[in-house]
Amino acid sequence: MKNVDFYYRTSFLSETVKDAHVSPDVLGDMLRNIGTDRKSVTDFMKSFMRDERYLAVDLTHVLSMSESVISATLGHNSMEEYLPQVQLLFLFSLEHDAPVYFRILPGSINSVMSLKITMEETGSKNIVLVADTGFYSLKNVQALDAMKIFFIIPLRRNSRLIDYSMKGEKHFMFQDHPIFYSKYE
Repeated sequence: MKNVDFYYRTSFLSETVKDAHVSPDVLGDMLRNIGTDRKSVTDFMKSFMRDERYLAVDLTHVLSMSESVISATLGHNSMEEYLPQVQLLFLFSLEHDAPVYFRILPGSINSVMSLKITMEETGSKNIVLVADTGFYSLKNVQALDAMKIFFIIPLRRNSRLIDYSMKGEKHFMFQDHPIFYSKYE
């Protein structure tokens, strides 16, 4: 942020937008004010979600040992470790191929609860969750079903849920490897 004022003054933007106040102090105050007004931020992001039929979810855990990141709290990850982490949750418009919402959550909140909080805050109903193998558990699947969230979760190869007798029935190639799939009702 310390260079924004310099770039503004030496660019054509200073000719089209006169007298912009972009000093580090002004920008810092502005970002601080935005960060403390969650409702305005949410309303702004929700304006991009109008008329969206489906939203894709990306929920990522970021490990942080920094003592200054207050939302980095002990959380469970797919490696069965409890480490300080922050959750980043993004909603993407499947119709516009663009991100429309983000949220930063403490690492101690479980992933399904993060989705529930997000659905309540945004009023989203038609969500498709694409998860990794570490997300699968019977408890998570039951919670997703209860919240009426569509999901795609790959199973570990040793999962008892996989019926290998159906192998070859449906598949597609990904990076020169066949990916077999089935739909269960």
